Amino acid sequence: MVEKTNGSLYPLSSRQKEIWFEQILYPDVPLYNHGGYVRIDGEIHPDFFEKALQRVVDRNDALRMVLHRGDPLPMLEFRDRVRAHVALCDFSKKTDPYNDAVRWMKEEMDRPLELYGNVMFRFRLIRISDRDHIWFTKYHQIILDERSHLLLVQQTADAYGQLAKEKRLRKGNVRAYAGFIRNDRTYLESEKSAKDERFWLKKFKNFPAPCSPLSARTGQSDNTTPICD
Repeated sequence: MVEKTNGSLYPLSSRQKEIWFEQILYPDVPLYNHGGYVRIDGEIHPDFFEKALQRVVDRNDALRMVLHRGDPLPMLEFRDRVRAHVALCDFSKKTDPYNDAVRWMKEEMDRPLELYGNVMFRFRLIRISDRDHIWFTKYHQIILDERSHLLLVQQTADAYGQLAKEKRLRKGNVRAYAGFIRNDRTYLESEKSAKDERFWLKKFKNFPAPCSPLSARTGQSDNTTPICD
């Protein structure tokens, strides 16, 4: 899936550090697996769909993040090119295609994503029937949050509509998470950051009791395994 690198490494943003620290405490638990599905009523052109997703990945470097182990903290790499592969999963021959697909997606969400060395998203186009499909997305929250997910869906739908109607993609904006990391680093090294830190250390001089750790989700079944290309 990863095809090309520019070799530049970036530190994690402050928010990403919080996510990473908790995830490594529970490496086999999908604490930060996020995603969802969109049910698509009507015919769909799989090639257009993958091209639309490729456009979104090309224009959003957060989707091209790859985490590398470091000492003491990991580093981020933004790949120049990442293939937005959409595996096709056929549930149409099952007794209850839709509900079997939903069960499979729930089980898939419970499988942890590899944290290092590869992109942290998965896309699936699930066939329920000739005129009924599901777009399933799965990603680690270190690269996308819930609002970003909504933007991903919107941008993909817009790009697919352009391809379906005009057979081409119009120019669009490029969004750079790398710029946010630089701004985050500037703040952390500023006097304002030091002042904020002193304020919160004083306010929470006495720490509250820690919360209980999140229990691991268990229970997987292979009786709804689809055919995925």
